[in-house]
Amino acid sequence: MGDQTGQLLGGLVVGIVVSFLVFLILRELMCWYYKINRIVSLLEDIKAALPHEGAVPRAGRDAQQAGRTADGTTLGLGNVERPSGSTEGALESEPGEVEPKYPADLYNKGVDLLESGKPAEAIELFDEAIEAGLHDSDTMFWKGECLLRLGACERALMCFERAAALDSSDPKPLYGKARALDKLGRTEKAAKFYSGYLAKAPKDDEWTDVARRRLEEIERAGGH
Repeated sequence: MGDQTGQLLGGLVVGIVVSFLVFLILRELMCWYYKINRIVSLLEDIKAALPHEGAVPRAGRDAQQAGRTADGTTLGLGNVERPSGSTEGALESEPGEVEPKYPADLYNKGVDLLESGKPAEAIELFDEAIEAGLHDSDTMFWKGECLLRLGACERALMCFERAAALDSSDPKPLYGKARALDKLGRTEKAAKFYSGYLAKAPKDDEWTDVARRRLEEIERAGGH
């Protein structure tokens, strides 16, 4: 009788232990499953919060990098020059480089290419940014600067006029129009826009000295 009782108790203890172990295993599996679902849910929330194709994460003028025009003038990001033209085919990214996707990314990559002395490639990205919905004065201005650097002064002038229409408070398009007209030999009109730029631009703007010197040259030559 005692042996049977002992066996029953032993079997009961073993059953309890096994049941407890099974409970722990099932508990871990349930926790793991819950965590996976939670991670998936968080990832979906993050994806939903990201801007969709065609959205503009930020305005183009946020970046502040340096560039240089064809005539040696140092430019800030809001003052980059671009000539007309485009390369054939899609722009290939460097190894390990992320292909631009959103309008602001296209804009920033275009500025980088312009600063690297590749205006023909840069203008492609500005055009893509505009087609994707980035219709602001800065983007149109930089496209005009590209065209000017490539020697397409008439097309550059059109871009500067469009940039001025998009933001009448921005003095950069006036400087762009002045330079385009100057290169086209229309010095009298160029002088008017140089004067307009100097009246609007901050006194510490990097182009004011260049604009003032060129205006004085035109006036001395009798072009104004």
